[in-house]
Amino acid sequence: MDYEALEVRIKAATGLLDEILQVAETHRLIFYKGGVATHIPKSYGAHAFHTLQRTNLNYLIVRLCALWDSRDDTIGLKGVFVRITPEIITEAKQRAEAAYAPPGPNPSANEQNCRQRLGLENADRAELAIQQATDRFKVVKIDERFATIQRMRHKAVAHAGFEPRRNKPSRPSFILGDEEWLIEQSIYVLQRLYAGINGTSYSFEDSRLIYRRQAKGFWSNLDFSNVE
Repeated sequence: MDYEALEVRIKAATGLLDEILQVAETHRLIFYKGGVATHIPKSYGAHAFHTLQRTNLNYLIVRLCALWDSRDDTIGLKGVFVRITPEIITEAKQRAEAAYAPPGPNPSANEQNCRQRLGLENADRAELAIQQATDRFKVVKIDERFATIQRMRHKAVAHAGFEPRRNKPSRPSFILGDEEWLIEQSIYVLQRLYAGINGTSYSFEDSRLIYRRQAKGFWSNLDFSNVE
């Protein structure tokens, strides 16, 4: 597989996480204390609002699982990491070092030495970023919180909660907040993949601030008392 194709896969996974962050900002507003829930009057409408909460959470879980364990490896992290070979890492380091190559044909000895040093440091940073992303990916995949998120997707979402228990042993259940943990892990992994492989930074925090303003702008202007 060529290097450019791997960069495209990382961009696709980044786009998916960007979508997840949009959903997550609405999720925080309608689910957690101090958000929209405090403005819903006591009525039968509260049941409909609860349905909205669960639907938003379920969709968030589905998209997170698509990022981490999707069989469609064109968008998921699994399809990225299976393609990060020693050859890919070597090329990433070469590209990172080349980014500091002298711009002109006849650099001074001082400029050449300085750029060579900066290039080697950049290559080391790229290798470290890839290793950090790989290590974190492996840790998350064996974390019990990740397993509970998968089970929620399998049972509560994919099978509408109708899967028989078959006397299975009791296992930890999904706890609200596990999804936030997985979002943070996703940001950690993809920021380092983007830096190490794609050779540039990507600020998810900037995106989150934008989506947070958008979500607040929408929900704060709704009047729940005058809906016919």
